[in-house]
Amino acid sequence: MTEALPIDALPTDLLFHIMSLYANFQLKEFFNLRLVCRRFRDVAVTEWHTFDFSSTLQCSHFLTDDRFLRLISRCKNLQFVNLANCYQLTVKSLRALAGSPHIQYLGLNYMSQFTDRDLLWLHKLTELKSLHLYGCNVSAPLLMTIAKHCRQLQFLDLTSNRFPLTAALEALPPLCPDLRDLRVAGVQEVRDTLLLGLAEHCKRLTHIDIGHAKVTDHGVQTLVGACHDLESLSCPFCPLGDDTLAALAQCHNLKTLSLGHCLHPTRPFTMPTLVRVLRANPTLETLNLADAGGLSLEDLMLHWNRDQPPTAPSPLAKLRTLILPAKPVDPTAVERLIWAAPEIQLCILGDEDQSKRLPGLSRLCNILL
Repeated sequence: MTEALPIDALPTDLLFHIMSLYANFQLKEFFNLRLVCRRFRDVAVTEWHTFDFSSTLQCSHFLTDDRFLRLISRCKNLQFVNLANCYQLTVKSLRALAGSPHIQYLGLNYMSQFTDRDLLWLHKLTELKSLHLYGCNVSAPLLMTIAKHCRQLQFLDLTSNRFPLTAALEALPPLCPDLRDLRVAGVQEVRDTLLLGLAEHCKRLTHIDIGHAKVTDHGVQTLVGACHDLESLSCPFCPLGDDTLAALAQCHNLKTLSLGHCLHPTRPFTMPTLVRVLRANPTLETLNLADAGGLSLEDLMLHWNRDQPPTAPSPLAKLRTLILPAKPVDPTAVERLIWAAPEIQLCILGDEDQSKRLPGLSRLCNILL
């Protein structure tokens, strides 16, 4: 009979894996295992590298400074920390994270109570790759400091930041050339200079959200022409014209295209241009063209069938969400849409009463205004 291996003889990484499987990778269950024995306790508090409190509704009430500080006091290998909506935490807890230099993901969404002084320690996280500051208010000097020290940043979310960040955003691309995902919707004074910098220095960019930005067709076209791996482009409420829509035919991997409320005064989007973009991007899953000129579902289906071989695969095969300007909808066009986009789940078009009467729409999961 094989002699049992003492628990102290098990390699730490193997024991951590066994404990994680038992706890189903849940923090609470994992930490309860520290009560089993001294070795379990040591592994539980030193090897755990993920704190994600954002998905549990009770965390905002449960997680206080005392509890959080006890949790991280001996965790030196933290790599993933998400504290979104943990409103009971104070700057005391945040500054303690500066002692975890290996953090690569930090989520502080909706933590608007903290000031620049409270967040200045962020520049110490030099291995940071993903920084989520949705709804926080970060000044341009602080953003510049973070960019200078956190040169490995790949994801940055500054959505709804209330401070003007023009100078810092213009300096961001050369400081963080690995940037893949930038979200600055609602940020004041976002201009073409940011897009031109991204086009020059961040050619591996895949996602960008610049809703309400003061950008022009030239800036967006330059970005699209340089970033060939673009998967998501969101520019709602930007005055872009049909020539910019045409430039998107250069992309071949788009999954999300949001151009809602982009009403150019002289060059509105046209359906032939849209169809060319759709055919160039068969990976598209979400298309938002709400209030974007004279586009309609009927025109889309009419142009779609033109010069389209009946046996050819539909480039809309992966489309799940479609938002078009509210116009009267022909039931025949709806049937054609369901055939062309069999995966569609959310369709927003026409008025609600009319949509409910249209045959075929019962297949969709949701009909909204």
